Amino acid sequence: MDYTSFFYSIAGCSATIIAIIGGFIASKLISISADRDKILDKIKEIEDELDMKTRQYNEAMEELNADDAFGFVRDNISMLIENKSIDVVYKTEEKPCLDYNVMEKYWRRALDICKEIVNLDEDEISNVNSDKVPVILANKYVNDFDYRVCEKIVHEIEKNTKKRNSNSFFANSLIDADDIVPQTAGIWYHKKRSEAEKAELRIEELKFEKKQYEEKKRQIKKPKGMKSGLSIFVAFSILGVIFPLICALKNSIYKFENLCMPIVALIFFGGCIFITFVYLALLLRWKNVDMEVTRHESNSPEGKL
Repeated sequence: MDYTSFFYSIAGCSATIIAIIGGFIASKLISISADRDKILDKIKEIEDELDMKTRQYNEAMEELNADDAFGFVRDNISMLIENKSIDVVYKTEEKPCLDYNVMEKYWRRALDICKEIVNLDEDEISNVNSDKVPVILANKYVNDFDYRVCEKIVHEIEKNTKKRNSNSFFANSLIDADDIVPQTAGIWYHKKRSEAEKAELRIEELKFEKKQYEEKKRQIKKPKGMKSGLSIFVAFSILGVIFPLICALKNSIYKFENLCMPIVALIFFGGCIFITFVYLALLLRWKNVDMEVTRHESNSPEGKL
């Protein structure tokens, strides 16, 4: 008997269904690719803002640390001039504003400035700016902390020198230490502290957002149903198109005398259609399953804790 047209009909129907499945998979992959690009763009935006906020936070904290460190140096200026180690000056029971490691860095800088001031010759000391700070030091220590420490040290030296000799060169060159008003934690300090806290809070929010988008990106790498869909696409192509075409080719050469090959081809075709419908039905149930899992987790004893 001639089953060639039968095999061609199965191959044609299968090709139509394959085209539908292929279109579905292609549209899904395009949608996934678009979602992935959006997520990557969002992660890039978060990272850029995170870098900016981190930089703002670090700058604000550096200014606050420098101000706190200057207050510490100012309160212990006599011990600084005596070249005391930070281990002697730093007392944890007094609840200092800065951590030991941070304060040690600033204290060493102050010690270096103090040593350099002591080693200045008479000509270098005589050439001072409007703050009565030697110009050679003012040009070198442009940083606010270094400059203020330098200013405080030279006036403390003047104060001590006045006590020993009212006609000393320091006494004539520098203003009285009492003219210096210590900087207190005023409006600037509280404003800067507020900026740092807001930046820190925003950094935590951005890190949380980035973590969420990273999780979405990981989920996109393993989209639900894509592997199954591709497997059905391949199986349908082989069993529903290639196999019937081979049977049609053989039937045109060797006429089949029984229904064995047509029945097998029909079973393959029906099986592929059945699997396709099951696959599509499962796609529709994913959302409900996810909701049931979430509900189960929320109702579990662990979820209530």
